[in-house]
Amino acid sequence: MKIIHAVWERENLGTETYETLLDAEDTVDAYALAEQDLLAKGAQYLVVKTPVDCPALLFGLPTLGYTNVETVFHVAIRRDDYHMPAAIARFDRGLTVVQRTDEADQARVYALIRTGIFRSDRVSVDPAFTAAQSGNRYANWLAQMIRQGAKLYEVLSSDKPIGFFVIARVDEQTVDPVLMALYDEQNDRG
Repeated sequence: MKIIHAVWERENLGTETYETLLDAEDTVDAYALAEQDLLAKGAQYLVVKTPVDCPALLFGLPTLGYTNVETVFHVAIRRDDYHMPAAIARFDRGLTVVQRTDEADQARVYALIRTGIFRSDRVSVDPAFTAAQSGNRYANWLAQMIRQGAKLYEVLSSDKPIGFFVIARVDEQTVDPVLMALYDEQNDRG
């Protein structure tokens, strides 16, 4: 069990937040004890992350009042082995990608994010928070990633921006596409 005091959520959400990462050896009873300690420390928002293949935790945490609201998965693609299927490649017609390094362009993207383009993350679906808090959280995260060296790219259809993505370098051979979204008016394109 690893517990992180998510101090960045004070600015994002206005709450004292703790994130707990459980592994398959952890138990609901052990977490219940840790939860009591976190509440005594003033925790207002508790996030628990579990392995997907651990039914004892997935089905046990609701007995403590928790709800599963988000699933995160990882996909690895080896560029030399990957060939885009024609059915997907046809969607790329007319699209261009531009790196956004200018502060004014980045501020415009932050403003678009704050309008609420993320609608299915754990914060935006939680009735204790607002769409504005969720948008602010993502905009702040993006700004932090850029300060740490991540690259912001915008996707354009003709000259109109329709979405963005962020890539962070992991090592010499690996990049992580950390965050991506389509802007609100394009959200029905998949």
